[in-house]
Amino acid sequence: MLVKFFHEMRRRQVFSVLVSYAVGGWVLLQVLSIIPQAIGLPNWILTLVSVIYLAFFPVIFFVSWYFDVTSEGLKLTPSSDHNDVVNVSKKYWFGFSIMLLFSSLLGFYGYQIALSEVSKSGLNISDVKLEQSIAVLPFKDASADSNQQYLAFGIQEEISNKLGTFAGLSVASTFSSSAFFEKYMDPIVIAEKLNVSSLLTGSIRVNGDRLKVRVELLNGKTGQVIWTKSFTRQLIDIFAIEEEISRSIVNLLQDKYLTPNEVKITSKTGSSLALVLYLQARDSLRLRTTESVTQAKKLFEQSLALDSEYANAKVGLAQTFLLLAKHRNGLGVIDTAVATRLARQNLTIVMSRYPELPDVHATMGRTLAFELEHEKALPYYEQAILLNPNYATAYIWKYISLKALQKTQAAYLTLQKAYELDPAYLLVLYNYGRYQYELGNIEEASKLYGEILELHPESPLTHRGLAEIAFSQGNLLETAIQWKNALDKSPQSKSYRTSLISVLFQVQAPELAQRYIQDESWTVNKLIVAGKYSQVQEVMDQKLNENPGDKWYIYEAAWYQLLYGDINKGKDLLLKAAPLFSTTELYTSPLCDPAMEFAFAHTINQDKTRSDELLEGCKRLLAKNVQAGQKSEALDYLAARIAVLDTNYPLAISKLQSAYDLGWREHWTKNDPLLKPISQSTQVQAIYTQIDIDLATAKQGLTEHFGN
Repeated sequence: MLVKFFHEMRRRQVFSVLVSYAVGGWVLLQVLSIIPQAIGLPNWILTLVSVIYLAFFPVIFFVSWYFDVTSEGLKLTPSSDHNDVVNVSKKYWFGFSIMLLFSSLLGFYGYQIALSEVSKSGLNISDVKLEQSIAVLPFKDASADSNQQYLAFGIQEEISNKLGTFAGLSVASTFSSSAFFEKYMDPIVIAEKLNVSSLLTGSIRVNGDRLKVRVELLNGKTGQVIWTKSFTRQLIDIFAIEEEISRSIVNLLQDKYLTPNEVKITSKTGSSLALVLYLQARDSLRLRTTESVTQAKKLFEQSLALDSEYANAKVGLAQTFLLLAKHRNGLGVIDTAVATRLARQNLTIVMSRYPELPDVHATMGRTLAFELEHEKALPYYEQAILLNPNYATAYIWKYISLKALQKTQAAYLTLQKAYELDPAYLLVLYNYGRYQYELGNIEEASKLYGEILELHPESPLTHRGLAEIAFSQGNLLETAIQWKNALDKSPQSKSYRTSLISVLFQVQAPELAQRYIQDESWTVNKLIVAGKYSQVQEVMDQKLNENPGDKWYIYEAAWYQLLYGDINKGKDLLLKAAPLFSTTELYTSPLCDPAMEFAFAHTINQDKTRSDELLEGCKRLLAKNVQAGQKSEALDYLAARIAVLDTNYPLAISKLQSAYDLGWREHWTKNDPLLKPISQSTQVQAIYTQIDIDLATAKQGLTEHFGN
C-alpha cells in the first residue's frame, strides 16, 4: 500500500512540486532576512512569511496531488496513466476547505507564538542595553604600608569620569559607589542599590615609582568575574592605565572596538609628584569640611608649583576657593568677591586650552552663581552635562541656580536627576533633604539627613540640616545642639560657628555665645542683648564712615535704626541703599529682603508707585513658593508683613499667628516696624509674650546643656 502511494506521488509529480516549494520558500526567506533591514521594512514581515511558508505545506500537497500546472493554467491531474480525467468530488473539496482552514489557524497561532518570541528577544535586547551600566568601586590599597588610598580613589574617580563621557553608558557616581561599598561590601547588593548590572573593582600596589594595578569586571547579578587584567607601569603612566581600562570596559559593554587614540584623558601632568599631590587634594575634598578643603587648597597649590599647566589642579584649586567663600553655600573663610575672582582666573586659562573638560564648565557656572549670575551660569552647567551626562554635581549646581531663578518645576526635575545619578552623594542628599523640608515633609527630610549620618558619619551636613529643621520649628535648644555638633566635626568652619553664636544671641545668652566668639565682629549683638541701643548706632556709624559705599553696611545700619533707633533715619538709609541693589539681590527667599524694607521706606516717603512695585515683586515670590508646595514659618511671616502694607490687618494677624505656630521665634519680632499697625492687637501682644517665654525657656535649656 505504501509503495503504491509513493508511486502515485511520483506520477502526480507531488515530490517535484514540494521540493520546488521548499527551495523557493527557503530562497525567499534568505532574501527577506536581508532586504527589510536594508530598506527599512519592519522585522515582522520575515516572521509572517516564515509562518505562512511552513503552515501551507499541506495546502500545497493537496493542490499538487489533484492539479497539474500547465501553460493553460491549472488542470486536473488524470486519475490514471490512461489520461482519463475525473472531476474532484465535493467531499475532497470539503476536505480541502478543512485543510485550508487548519493551515490558516496554524499560521495565525504560529505567528502569535513567533511574535511572543520576538518580544522576548526584545526584552533580551533591553537586558543587553541594561548591561551598559556600571559602577566603579573603590580600589583596594595593597601597598606594603597601606598609605596609598588617595591613589586608589584617584584611579576610581578618573575612570568613572572618563566612562561617563561615552554616550549610552550609564555610570554610577564615585561618591555613591564608595558609600555603598563601605556600607554593604557585597557586590550583588551594591549593584542593586546603584541600579547597575556590572561593577569594576581592583587593587593597587605602589613600590617606589612602580605601580601595579589589577582590575576585575564583575557581573552585578551574580558577582562572577567577567574580565580581569593586570598592569605594571611607572607611576607617571597611570594615565595610560586609566585610558586602557576605560577603553576595555567600553569595548566589552558596548560591543565596540575603540582604538587607543579614541580614549584619551585630556588633562595630564609629566610630574609624578604633581600627580600625587593632586590626588591627595582630591581625596581631601571628599569630606568638605573647612579643614579638609583648606588642606586640599594647599595641596592643589603645591601641585601647580611643580606643574603650572596641570589643568585638573587648576580646576580643583578654583573649586576650593568657592567652597571657602563667605557665601551662604560656602564655609565662610575667604571674601566672596576675592574667591570668585581667583576661581575665574584659573578657570579661564583651563577653558581656553581644554574646553572638553566637564569640570571646568560646571565650576565656571558655579562661580557665576556665587556672583548671583544664575541665568548666565545655566549654559555652563548644560555644557558640562553634555560632555558627561552622568555628572551629578553639575545637576545639583544647576538645581541651585534654577531654584534661585524661581524656576521651580525645572529645578525639581534637575534635583530628581541628580538623586537618580548619585543617591548617596553628600550634596545630593543634603539638597534633596532641604527640598523636602521646604515642602513641609519634615519626616522625609530628617530621614535623608539621617542617611548622610549613616553613610558619611564624619560629615557635618547631617547636623546642619537638622539644625535648620529645628530652627524652623522654633526648637532653639535643638538648633543650638545641632550647630554645636556640626562645629565639633569642622572646628574651623566660620559658617557653623556663626550659626551657633547667632542662636545663642537669639535666646539672649551672651555668656554662652562668648565661648565661641573669636573676633570682634559680634560687638553689635552684645550691645543689643545688653539694651545699649545708642551704642549700637555709634558702632554702625563708624562702620559706615569706614565703608561709605557698601550697600550691605548701609542696609544693616538702616535695619538697626528701624528696630532700635530712629525710624526716619532708618528710612533715609534704606532709600540711599535701594538703588545699589540688583533685581536678583532685592527679592531673596524666603523673607523677600531687602525688598520688603525698601517698600516700607517708600511707604513712609509716600511713594506709593515704587512701594507697590516692590510689594508686587514680593507677592510674586510668595505665590511661587506656595505654588511649589513650600510651607514654612518664614513664608507666613512674609505674608503677614505684606498684608500689613496692604492694610489687610485681620489677614496679617492670622498669618503672624500661623508663623508662630510653625516655629517663628525671632527675638526682634516685637520691634519690627512693619508690624507696628497691628502691634497693639491683643492677639499680637500674646504672640510677642509667648515668643519671650519660649526664648527664656530655650536659654535655660541651653545653659543646662552647655553647662554653667
